[in-house]
Formats: sequence, C-alpha cells, structure tokens
Amino acid sequence: MTIPYTKKTNIPLLGISGITRSGKAMILNIVSTFREVEKSNVNVTLEQFYYLFSTKNLDKKTAIYSYCY
Repeated sequence: MTIPYTKKTNIPLLGISGITRSGKAMILNIVSTFREVEKSNVNVTLEQFYYLFSTKNLDKKTAIYSYCY
C-alpha cells in the first residue's frame, strides 16, 4: 500500500459545506469579500468526501488525501 504524501502548512483554511442547494455559493461570495481571503470556489467532488466518510464508505486516510489533493 502506498501512503499518500500530504504537505503540511501553517495557513489557516476555511471550508464551507452543506447539502445541495443550501446556499454555499452565496456564502462563498460573501466570504470572498473578507480580508485575507484569497480564493473561493465550489467543488462538487469535495462535497462528497464528507458524506462518504460519515457513512463509512470512505476510509479516513483516503478522505484526508483526497481533500489535500
């Protein structure tokens, strides 16, 4: 088994998640106006990792690697 490489940084990250049509895109537009926010986007694939992990269809190492990638 290959252990994934994840680079560690000291940069604080903010993740906004929610179910489909919960207003994430609208909140991201508001958050992007804050000071020191560099980029915001909606990634549909990333949204699925939390649900797959919480339903035990995805193990923790894969979820962390997929999120960092």
